[in-house]
Amino acid sequence: MIKIIQLLFLKLKELPPPIRKVLRLGSDFLLIVAAFFTAVYLRLGEINFELHWVFEAAASLLLVSLIVVPASGLHRTTWRYASLHDFLTILRTISLVIVVHTLVLFMVSRLDSMPRSIPLFTWFVGLVYLSGPRVLFRLLRDQWVENLFSYSNSEAREDIALYGSVEVAEQFIRSLRQKKSVPYRVVSIFSDSREDTGARIQGINVLGAVADLEIYQQKRISSGHLPLAKVVLTSRDVGIDTVRELVRVGSRLGFSVERIPDMGRFESGEKVLNPFTDFASVKLEDVLGRPSTNLDLVGIARMIEGRTVLVTGAGGSIGSELTRQIASYKPSRLIMVDNSEYNLFAINRDIAEKFEGIETSALICSVRDRDRVFRIMEQERPALVFHAAALKHVPMVEFNPGEGVLTNVFGTRNVADAAKEYNADAFVMVSTDKAVNPTNIMGATKRLAEIYCQSADLREQDDGKNKQTKFMTVRFGNVLGSAGSVVPHFERQIRRGGPVTVTHPDIERYFMTIREAVELILQATNHGLGSTSLDGQIYVLEMGEPIKIRDLARQMIRLAGFEPEKDIKVIFTGLRPGEKMKEELFSPNEPLEQIDVDGLMYARARLVDMKFYNKTLDELNDAAKRDDHRKLAILIGKILPEYTASGNVGQIQSAPDSGAVPAQLRVVGGVEIIQPDD
Repeated sequence: MIKIIQLLFLKLKELPPPIRKVLRLGSDFLLIVAAFFTAVYLRLGEINFELHWVFEAAASLLLVSLIVVPASGLHRTTWRYASLHDFLTILRTISLVIVVHTLVLFMVSRLDSMPRSIPLFTWFVGLVYLSGPRVLFRLLRDQWVENLFSYSNSEAREDIALYGSVEVAEQFIRSLRQKKSVPYRVVSIFSDSREDTGARIQGINVLGAVADLEIYQQKRISSGHLPLAKVVLTSRDVGIDTVRELVRVGSRLGFSVERIPDMGRFESGEKVLNPFTDFASVKLEDVLGRPSTNLDLVGIARMIEGRTVLVTGAGGSIGSELTRQIASYKPSRLIMVDNSEYNLFAINRDIAEKFEGIETSALICSVRDRDRVFRIMEQERPALVFHAAALKHVPMVEFNPGEGVLTNVFGTRNVADAAKEYNADAFVMVSTDKAVNPTNIMGATKRLAEIYCQSADLREQDDGKNKQTKFMTVRFGNVLGSAGSVVPHFERQIRRGGPVTVTHPDIERYFMTIREAVELILQATNHGLGSTSLDGQIYVLEMGEPIKIRDLARQMIRLAGFEPEKDIKVIFTGLRPGEKMKEELFSPNEPLEQIDVDGLMYARARLVDMKFYNKTLDELNDAAKRDDHRKLAILIGKILPEYTASGNVGQIQSAPDSGAVPAQLRVVGGVEIIQPDD
């Protein structure tokens, strides 16, 4: 019988929509008339067709239905998607039909022959008749009938629990029951809300928070049941501490922590057809606890829309995300510059696929090639220039200091000079917290580049007349998942089964996602262009609290489904060349000023002797081209007294046979360094 009904259900679904609508309308008329005859039978015990009022009442009821039902919109309700709203429509329609029909009969015959209880019986039976088929079709669509008789096969499914919003959990479970061969079975719901604890949703118990989940999983394991395979978050409002604890418990008790896809659509009540096909894994940024930032989206859009924008290093980690976000604000033209052919090809293809209608240009160029940089600026005349091209890997630059100097210092100078020459409105340099009190060549070169940009902006201010280019620097810490960062390195080690290597137990860093960093770069640029009082700007992104790298490694191990130290060990290998224990966002010599922009801080520029600075840069350029590492360290130290040569360069500088200038020992911030005589 069930198979026959299901077959009929499938055949009806195959009919064209207009025919299905006519059939729904006709069936509603017949069901209302059938309700009348049923009411007569219930009241009289029989249907006596010899009574003249039976046909008169049935005919008038059909006539009233032909007018009221289409007007009420009942025929537009789809049976297989029947809901409480549809029931209210049925209630309103049948009530109106009975009231109008009763008034008509009263005016014609004053209900002298027909028992006056029949309209009430007709109303009740009609409500049942009109609702019944819709409920049946809804049960068929949601697989309720089939699941009732095939429940014994559900042992083949994975048992999962839901955690978070009970409302979203209820919608998710209903959606889950609409499909065959679902690989999961929801066996419990957990919630931080005490009001919901103890309730039953769709026949499933709602339990407490993480502690109850831990006890529940342990009981399943001890009783011989299969443990929970997954705990699926049903709300974005589950706290960071709760997510961390779930990940910790899950790595120990054998379940993964994931999210419902399209969470926003679920929470807004929008229908999601396949919410269970691909759960979204909880990502590292979900457990790091980043503060949320309010972006001035209108201001950023006004800054970019309809203008020509150039991005150097467009194929890199920061540059590619910067390029994508800029493209989303509809620039008139987007110029992508990169030294890597493949990276440039990849980002150009990505932009072409995702942002149709934006005019783009992909140009292979090393920022060290001054003539090529100037030609590009002359041809393209960008209004906004974002300079993300740089060598950023600390140990690699430490062993190749000349390359770091030529790219990070002189590449920046080339792009900045070209932007000024061709009157760009803004030049924005992407910097790093390693530029503060640097202990490595990478950080020192970024600080030298910062100084050049600050000085260029101050010179523009001093000139006073026809000021065009606003020079800005945006400084921030590590970004999750960037090329060369610790995150993909840890991921590779975890995939190999460990161990995960951390340089020191107490080393810590600031972290944010690439998306957040780029959003704040655009926020800072918009603020800088609108500011008339801030010159030589260094914007520092609000990075939150620093994170110990060992804690980061352990979180990543847990997110991968393993228990730290038990399944995968964390070992310490010692600091790398030029590596600091802690990074700083500001130098003590940089006055910190308050600005009313969420997510941003501002450091006042430090004045330098530009005549001395430019003279030293010329010497630095010569030393870099000759790969004279010791000379590089000495010259950088002249400009940056806070620079502490360490790692490879420090060893070369202090080697007894290097012909070093006699050095005097001095203390900077409690750290002993070798400072050559001037």
